[in-house]
Amino acid sequence: MRISSAQLHQLNLNSIMTQFAKVSHTQQQISTGKRIIDPSDDPLGKVEGMRLRKVVEETELYQKNIDTADGRLRLTESLLGDAQNVLQRVRELSIQAANASQNEETRGFIAREMRENLDNLFQLANIRDGADSFLFAGFQNSQPPFSKAAGGVVYNGDEGQRRVQIGQQRTIADGNPGSDVFMKIRDGNGSFATFADNANTGQALISEGVLVDPSLYDKDDYRLVFTAPVIPGDPIEYEIYDSAAVLISGPTPYVDDQEITFGRGIRFIIKGPPQVGDVFDLNASRNESVFDVLEGMAQALEQTTVTDVQKNAQLNDINHFLSGIDRVIDNFTDIRTSLGARLNVIEAQRSVNDGTKILMEELVSGVEDVDIADAISRFSQHMTSLEAAQKTYVRMQDLSVFNYL
Repeated sequence: MRISSAQLHQLNLNSIMTQFAKVSHTQQQISTGKRIIDPSDDPLGKVEGMRLRKVVEETELYQKNIDTADGRLRLTESLLGDAQNVLQRVRELSIQAANASQNEETRGFIAREMRENLDNLFQLANIRDGADSFLFAGFQNSQPPFSKAAGGVVYNGDEGQRRVQIGQQRTIADGNPGSDVFMKIRDGNGSFATFADNANTGQALISEGVLVDPSLYDKDDYRLVFTAPVIPGDPIEYEIYDSAAVLISGPTPYVDDQEITFGRGIRFIIKGPPQVGDVFDLNASRNESVFDVLEGMAQALEQTTVTDVQKNAQLNDINHFLSGIDRVIDNFTDIRTSLGARLNVIEAQRSVNDGTKILMEELVSGVEDVDIADAISRFSQHMTSLEAAQKTYVRMQDLSVFNYL
């Protein structure tokens, strides 16, 4: 078989181009530090590298979500700490106002400070986060969640609780709706609330009470009514009725400052001299707002208290709203505890994500990165081959019969 000069020329050019491509490819590997320059270099490796890089990118997004959630949760926790400090001050003022040494004027001063604290809480409830969204508005975070109306403070947000993805299998709530924080406070002791009727003429005070057996409590409303004794001269008696006006206890002789317990798991104390016809209610706890509690306390302190009956009624109201303040503080404490638990989860997940990212980046490096020592060795070999091909081509140019004529 004969090989023409053109074929020989082309074969040498092809050899030079092949060696030049190898040199260029290896040079790219060295300069970029990557083993896979084109998908054809390692199709399976390219796919695996893309998969691992996607995990790295997702993990970086999770870390950004963690930073956002961490900021919102810490801001919420700080604000509730401030709100709790306000409530502690309100509680101190309430206890101070209940002292017999206070008069209408001094209680009026306390009521004014109470209203200033109420305004302070209102401002805290309408605060914005770093993204200029209202923190306690649920999903309606573009408008103030709380507004003042004729009947008191109104919640304009919703029950939404945004959850953010902080890990491949984990989401977390980055806040609490304002309804849970400020509007759903169980009055009384959290199970039932005690009230003195405004028409009472005696000087008896009722305690907050306790639920001693939840299994017996049916969440009905009850009424204690003081009645005249059957035998004149005997102690005044009381009867207890349910919400259907059915007598469930009594008549029982009244003993001052002695625990009263009846078969619904309820226990409370009435202290002081009542009058026949005086009424005390024990109602199942209902939701009230933080703002209602403080407004009620301020109104109680602003009452006119000339007679002993008026003073006693005011003291019953103060005691009732003081129980409400305790429930508010308890609610803030519970929510702050929940926030702290979520912050702990976030920190733990942040650490997991950091470890995942480092591992994935190492795996990506193992799949995509070039062995520099090996690449330099191959580059040297390819350069030698390229130089040899070039020299061979030059020599081939001299292989002509005309050079010997």
